Amino acid sequence: MKALFIFPPFYSQYSISCGIPQILSYLKAKNYDVKVLDLNIKFYNYLYNEKVLNNLLLETYEIYKNKDKYNLPCEYYNHLEEFFSNKKLVYKVHNAIKNIDNIKQSLKSKEEFKNLRTQQFLLTAIKDIQFLINLIFMEESLYKDREYFINDSVISTFKSFLESHIEDILKENYDYIGFSVNWDSQFISSLITAKLLKEKGYKGKIGLGGTDIFRELKIIKEDKSLFQKYVDIVIVGQGEYAHEEYFEFLNGKRELKDVSNIIYLDKNIIVNKEKYLSVKDYCIPCYDDYDFTEYMLPEPILPIRASYGCYWGKCTFCLQYYLDKPYFFIRKVDDLIEEIKLNIKKYNVNTFVFSDTSLPPAYLDEFASKIIKQKIKIYFLISNRLESDFDKTLLEKLYKAGFRVCLWGLESASPKILEKMNKGTNVDTAQKILEVAHSVGIFNVIGWMYNFPGETIEDFDLTCNFIKENIKFIKTILYCPFHLPTFSYIYSHPEEFGLDKELINQAETKLQYNDLIPGDMVGCNLSSIQEEKIGEIEKFCYEYNKMPVGTSETLLLYSKYNDIKNDKD
Repeated sequence: MKALFIFPPFYSQYSISCGIPQILSYLKAKNYDVKVLDLNIKFYNYLYNEKVLNNLLLETYEIYKNKDKYNLPCEYYNHLEEFFSNKKLVYKVHNAIKNIDNIKQSLKSKEEFKNLRTQQFLLTAIKDIQFLINLIFMEESLYKDREYFINDSVISTFKSFLESHIEDILKENYDYIGFSVNWDSQFISSLITAKLLKEKGYKGKIGLGGTDIFRELKIIKEDKSLFQKYVDIVIVGQGEYAHEEYFEFLNGKRELKDVSNIIYLDKNIIVNKEKYLSVKDYCIPCYDDYDFTEYMLPEPILPIRASYGCYWGKCTFCLQYYLDKPYFFIRKVDDLIEEIKLNIKKYNVNTFVFSDTSLPPAYLDEFASKIIKQKIKIYFLISNRLESDFDKTLLEKLYKAGFRVCLWGLESASPKILEKMNKGTNVDTAQKILEVAHSVGIFNVIGWMYNFPGETIEDFDLTCNFIKENIKFIKTILYCPFHLPTFSYIYSHPEEFGLDKELINQAETKLQYNDLIPGDMVGCNLSSIQEEKIGEIEKFCYEYNKMPVGTSETLLLYSKYNDIKNDKD
């Protein structure tokens, strides 16, 4: 059995996904011949070129000006019109394209990362170029227009890139090719690549998996054409057992109905049983196929995972409610540290982004103690809950162990809304943690979810005031409106949150794909003044953010290269 796992285009140009390397390692341990191809980073290296970007801009404009010829879907045309009618934005994109070579070089410069103004310029320019890239396919690709993007309007700049890699892939005679979708637009690029593979004569099996599959799950279970035209199986959830068992099926050692975590087409669409990875079967991810110099950072940053699921698992807006019972396991601290030591030795990497939803304070205490005792020099970022156990003693220990950035899930500073969210946190504790974390040198990033069901202007203003009062402890604010996730507790119990099930059904019908449904489509309280409030939030965060909003990787490197311990600005 010879297999290739592809990470398709339209993800972050900084990030390495840990999902494929972990499956790769698991299957290698079972003696399968498996490789990985990160088409995403290769695409960005191909695209970040003045000539290529100008061609993309001209081609996109041609499609926009001839909408009848190209039979543009209405939503897509509106997306193009929003861009091309905004002369200021088009000028900014032109300017970014003109400077793309310098921008690309600066992204890989350690010295440039030390300069906040340069970081602001670089991240703004990349954001402008990303807007253009999103014109290839809408950033939130509408499933109902999938066939258009795959068949009728594959922009040649993108198709040419894919075709240049197809021949090399086919030469290897893979029995199986799997795509990992971690972002919505990767779904479409995966299917385009699958289509091109089949057109060029590929006869093996094709699978589609990844973290973002849950967002399309409802319609995947009803869409026979997906299996008839593009893929043989869809993997739901973790892929280790699914691929091992599917390969056993391909080798005649197992029936297809007994392969865990897959969806496939027989006469009807079949959804097989779920099976969750056991901690004893966890394998350290393998990055041997990755060229870290391709990534647009001064040094490589690796993802690392200590747990699966969420130890809290009770937030009403969380997808943990997809499961019959919250799924959570956590690795032994010693095993996690051995993985870190291996990555330092094998890949010369000492900077890590934890991909966990959150980690228990007691676990982090043990982790920090052992990192310090063994004198391991690392820097890391984690996401976590604002729990009272994060006191000064623990935070100082974590800082000494290399903890530099935390993405704190504040969500709201309204006690009423926090209770509706079932966050299990409170505002007073949040304030204390942010103050202490800042004092020991930790880069505080807060998440703010507004327009939650039942939120009033008074609730909204409580969060604004909390941020204003504590802004000296906060470096960056990440804000987003509430979207209703399918499979969440709210989705299953809308009446408890004042939502109308009929409105939810109408929204799903209108979207025609399973996604996070915008709050203003299901009757959230702030929807009537949404536009005004969004403007206030954008202005507010632009005024108060001390650091331009980038990715986890850019925030971590900035904090690593700049001592913020005594920063009182």
